[in-house]
Parts: sequence; structure tokens; C-alpha cells
Amino acid sequence: MNEPFANSAAHPNSPLTEPEIYRHHPVIGVEYVPCVHLTRPRPDGGFYELNVNAAGIRSNREYSLAKPIDVYRILVFGDSQADGFYQSNECRFSELIEYRNPGLEIINFSLPGFGTDQQLLMFEEIGSKYEHDLVILLPFLSNIRRNLAATVTWRDPKTGHLIVQAKPQFVLAPREDGTDGLELRNFPVPEKRRIADEPADPTAAASQSSGLGRLLWHARKKLSAARKLCAFGIRKRVIYPLLSRLGWDPFPLLGQLGYDIYPEYQAADTEEWRLMAAILRRFAQGKGQKPFVVAPLVDSLYTRFAVGRSYWERFSSLADGERVHVIDLLPHFLKLGRQAPRCFLEPHDSHLSDFGHSVLADAVESELRRLDILPIGNFESHGAGADKQTTIQNRG
Repeated sequence: MNEPFANSAAHPNSPLTEPEIYRHHPVIGVEYVPCVHLTRPRPDGGFYELNVNAAGIRSNREYSLAKPIDVYRILVFGDSQADGFYQSNECRFSELIEYRNPGLEIINFSLPGFGTDQQLLMFEEIGSKYEHDLVILLPFLSNIRRNLAATVTWRDPKTGHLIVQAKPQFVLAPREDGTDGLELRNFPVPEKRRIADEPADPTAAASQSSGLGRLLWHARKKLSAARKLCAFGIRKRVIYPLLSRLGWDPFPLLGQLGYDIYPEYQAADTEEWRLMAAILRRFAQGKGQKPFVVAPLVDSLYTRFAVGRSYWERFSSLADGERVHVIDLLPHFLKLGRQAPRCFLEPHDSHLSDFGHSVLADAVESELRRLDILPIGNFESHGAGADKQTTIQNRG
């Protein structure tokens, strides 16, 4: 989402709200604080373990820059979905694939709130220093909106203020040959934050000078936020499940009427897609020219309803059949039928559940084997069916 500022990305679970876990980085904007070991609550009950190693990578162990002998190493980049938000490290898809393939090492550089622009900078600034054989990028569909943002907005949990902080931003810079290049702005990334929701109108500001005025102003702000949260909750907890039970899918009709959840993907010449494509092309040209795999991630709506898939036409156009590959993960979720919504923490939260990470692990691994770019181990499907369980469960 881009509200409340046209050039700002709003992240309800922004890393900036938890300084004990995240800190400012002058190039990528934010990074994990090294050596963090915390037990955190999950929105659906229970807890998960968050462990960060000495290099600031979310992992239960350390990594050498050089690959260990006889190891095939994969680097993973993404946002909170690939990061495994609300999941212990060992329950994430990356660790699940690694556990069942001796000789495989996967380093997951994903970070909550990142756009594909920051994922690229994470690769160039940090990830590329680690010797590797394969790079996998898992862009969540909404990343296409985050890429346009020059700032990120978040609600300070202590004061209730809406805070704006700069993030790195790429803009399109046409090359002489007519192709889209990239120009980096907000570099180095300013650390200073500013309050965004103080009223600019002097009259309104004066009305806040009294204790009662300030109290009423904050009450209106909180009421507005509560209304939005309530509307979101009703959709997730009532409307979508009811439509699923009734077997009625409104999206084909909405599609005929021109509605698309992500209209940015409808055409190859939208500003948003041109920027995304330029970022992905630069990603693919990274250090070492290793095989590069793009695996777009969708939200739960795509598993419930026949939502338009214009995004797939865009992403798949980038594959070259040799070194750059694009894999379609959605069919692996759809084949679960009515069990597919279990892949997400809804109605409590929109992130992948432990079951979802298990399904994602199966999907990614099977697609890599289909492409013949995962040369080690013997993959046997663990049957992502109705009662599939991960080998190591979150504490709950």
C-alpha cells in the first residue's frame, strides 16, 4: 500500500518499530542487529525464536565468505514472506530444503519491509561477498509498489505518531541504447526520522496546544486506524471465508470489469513494471553471473479465488532459458484445494504459516530439480497434503 503518502511505502510490521532487532544501514536502509536471540509471540498463539548470527544474518549458525569444500551454496533474497516472519529459523522454507539435502547450504538474506530495490542492494552490498552457486529472489507481488517509494512510514508503538524515514530508491535512467538503466537516490540513506502526522494547519496545531485538544486529535487518529483495521479484519475473517464456503468467486466478474489487484502488472510499459524489470535485470547481472531464479510470491487471495495473473506474464518474460529462470509457485499451492488457505496465518496475519513454509520448500525444490539446477541430494516429496507437518515445529 502507498498511503498515506504518494511516494512512501507503509509497512505495519516495519523493522523500524523494533530497534532491539533492527538498526539503520547507510546503503540498504536497515539491517538485523547482530547476535540477537529472542523469543517472540505469534499472532495465532504460541511463540517463535528469532536468532541472528554475528554477521547480521538471520540464522542459527555462522557462514564463511568462501564456500566450504563440496558444498552447493544458494543465496536467497526477499521480504518478510521469504524471511519467515513469525516463524522460527528452522521452520523456514530455506532451512527445510537445506536439512533434507546434505551438501546444500542456503543463506537467507531476506528482511521484513524490503522492496525489490533493497533486496538488490542487499545482494550487491553484502550477499555477493559470499561465494555461491545460485541466487533465488522471491519478490512478493506488492514489492512493485515499495520500489517506487523514497520513504517508509510506520506507526511508533510508544507515541502513536506516524513516522517517516528515508529508504534507498532507484529511479529509471534511460541509457543511450534506449533501455532502462537505474539511478540510485537517497544514498547514503539518511538516518534521521520525522513525524508525519502532526497537523500542518496552524489552526489545527493551535487546537492541540491544550491537553484536551491533543487528546481529541489523537483519539480521532486512533479511531480512523481502528476503522481500517476493522474493515481488513472483516474481509479476512468473514467475507473471504464465506465466499469460499458458498463456492462463489467474484474475481472473474471483477476481471471482466477491469479490476486487478495489482494493475501495475497489466502492461509491460507501466512505470512500476519497467522499474521492477530493470532491478531484476541488474540482479541477474550480479557478481559471478551465476544462475538466477525469480520465484514470485502471492498472498492468500490467489489460493482462494481465480484472481487475475497478469503478474506471471510480466515475470515469465524475463526468463532467457539459460541462466535466468522464473518459476511458478502458485500451482503448488492450488493443488492443495481447500487446504491451501492453511498456508497462511490468516485470519490473524497474512504471512506464511509453518505449513506454508513446508509447502513452499517442496515447491521451490521441485522446481529447481525440474530446471536441473539443484545437483545434489535426493528430493522425495513429503506430500504437502492435509496433515503435512514440519520436522521441527514452532513452540505453541
